[in-house]
Amino acid sequence: MRVAVRLQSECAYNWLAHARIQLLQLTFLGLFVPVAKAAPPTVSVSQLQFTDEDLDTYELGGPVTWTVPADTSQVTHYDVVLARDSTGTGESQVGLGVSVSATQVALPENTALVAYTHVLVFTANADGRQATPSAWPLSDYAASVSNVAFTDYDLDNREIGGPVTWNQPSDVSGVVNYVTYVATSNAGTTRSQLGIVVVGTNVFNIPLESSLGSWTKILVYTRSSLFEQTTPAFRSIADSTAVFTSLGFSDLDLDGGELGGYATWSVSGSMSLVAHYAVYLAESSTALNRRQQGDLVPVGTNNLLIPPDTPKQFYTHVVVYTKSLLAQSSGYGAIGVFDVSAKVSAIVFQDMDLDAAEFGGSITWAPPIAAGVVQHYFAYFALSTIGTGRSQAAEPAPNGQDYASCAENTSEANFTHVVVYTKSSLVEQTTPVGATLSDSIRNVALVNFVDRDLDAGDLGGTIGWSPPSDASLVVHYSIYVAADAAGGSRSQVGSDVSLYTTSVLLSADFPRGSFSKVVVYTKSQMFEQTTPVATDASDTSASASQVAFLDLDLDSVDIGGEVTWNPPSDAAELTHYSVYLAATAAGASRSQVNSDVANGTNIINIPENVHEPSKPYISVYTKSSLAEQTTPTSLAWTDSAVSLTSVSFIDEA
Repeated sequence: MRVAVRLQSECAYNWLAHARIQLLQLTFLGLFVPVAKAAPPTVSVSQLQFTDEDLDTYELGGPVTWTVPADTSQVTHYDVVLARDSTGTGESQVGLGVSVSATQVALPENTALVAYTHVLVFTANADGRQATPSAWPLSDYAASVSNVAFTDYDLDNREIGGPVTWNQPSDVSGVVNYVTYVATSNAGTTRSQLGIVVVGTNVFNIPLESSLGSWTKILVYTRSSLFEQTTPAFRSIADSTAVFTSLGFSDLDLDGGELGGYATWSVSGSMSLVAHYAVYLAESSTALNRRQQGDLVPVGTNNLLIPPDTPKQFYTHVVVYTKSLLAQSSGYGAIGVFDVSAKVSAIVFQDMDLDAAEFGGSITWAPPIAAGVVQHYFAYFALSTIGTGRSQAAEPAPNGQDYASCAENTSEANFTHVVVYTKSSLVEQTTPVGATLSDSIRNVALVNFVDRDLDAGDLGGTIGWSPPSDASLVVHYSIYVAADAAGGSRSQVGSDVSLYTTSVLLSADFPRGSFSKVVVYTKSQMFEQTTPVATDASDTSASASQVAFLDLDLDSVDIGGEVTWNPPSDAAELTHYSVYLAATAAGASRSQVNSDVANGTNIINIPENVHEPSKPYISVYTKSSLAEQTTPTSLAWTDSAVSLTSVSFIDEA
């Protein structure tokens, strides 16, 4: 530009010289009559001013303005120059031959300041310039931003977005705008404008998802009312990315058509810019028709619970996005979902509690195919196959155990079904598998007992019964004597007997005590029945009475004669009487007199010459088909001894 200004100046002076030569020639030829000699102008422009609108350091640019002289009769034009002092030393022309009516000339932008100190305006005519020009001291105005910063909050690869910020110049009096570009170099050789903001604003937001392309720099230029600065402030672009390195989801809702479980993930990259994660269910790996699950997850937490019973619908993937402070990324991680349905099958419950309206026994089932996610099985009694009004039937069974034990005497209530639920580490399934309940009732019938121990207070005899009409679950019978029909204060008679046995013997001399009932229980492989079938334990007492004896053996200490007695009032179970000579009334050291006599005979003959001086009692025992009574009816016998004295004999032959 300075070369062009000099050329313009030289051309002007050549034109003036040529004009003077022509005037001399015309005068010499007598064709021009010279007038009085003219002189350069003596007037000056006023109010000269220059405002530097070039915002780069050591560069000038902008309008040079002035007010024309009041009398311009001697002025044909103006010369505007830059100089190293106010007199024009080392001038560099800005404008030559500027119209006399003009009031300004433009100093091009990027004009080097070099050592210039003033801008000068000369008034001029054909005779030259004025001697002393008007001068304006130069002031280089520079205004550049500083500390350009950019944080990329778009976490997708090769995309940027976020605020560009800077510190404004200390003097912004000449700044009108800030202009932001992306470029391939610091100098902005290849650049693309992003936007313009007015002075007073020190931020420009690059829209999210802006393509990074080949751009490597962000440039910020100041701009005056005329020019944009040439040398910008800059910042290198750092593309922020957050990449999913792993993603997981296991369905722990064990019902078909429902999802539930933890989505988990790990991310690497610009983690300082990640503020949240957003989790979705979607209909494809490309996040088609996605639906957000739960709230945003703060960074630092790498999982989200998708609640149990979430309808699967058409969702095929779990999709997780990173989210910066500004926006959600368009990049994401995706993993397919598999709907786990873990239902048991083939439920069997055989009621082994043989009482009416009570349950007890093993509940068994076949495990689901997807048993790997099952931690426990829960069995309930319920009012329907879907678990209505359920009540837990057994302790939970761990995975690998395909049965649960229901305690005996569990009330039937109104339950109609047994249902089994699977449970994962997260939740128990909602819809169980059920089977119909059937109460097993196995009572014996016709329990009978006749006491054939004929002593008062003692029992003995056969206890009999008829088997249940359905004895399919019965393996044993248990027989007791008890204080009441419910089996209170019971005492077992012998051991359990097999299904095919229908009677047991209660041995004679069993003390009746408080036992008033004989009870018979059925018994399955697991439990003895709680409520037995009972009959009375009636005590039969049948003893002889009124025992009498007349000793007809008249020898001293020898006895012989008839023993008689009265029969018992109830002799139904009596079959015989046994008569003994005994040392005591209780029958100690007894020896039987002859053989047993049948019921209906109330007399027995002791042969003569029986010599039992140590057994002064006659004891009569009653006897049933079971046993002889223990406590006899006894009589102390009296020896009838008759001795003759003074015996004489007269032979009368």
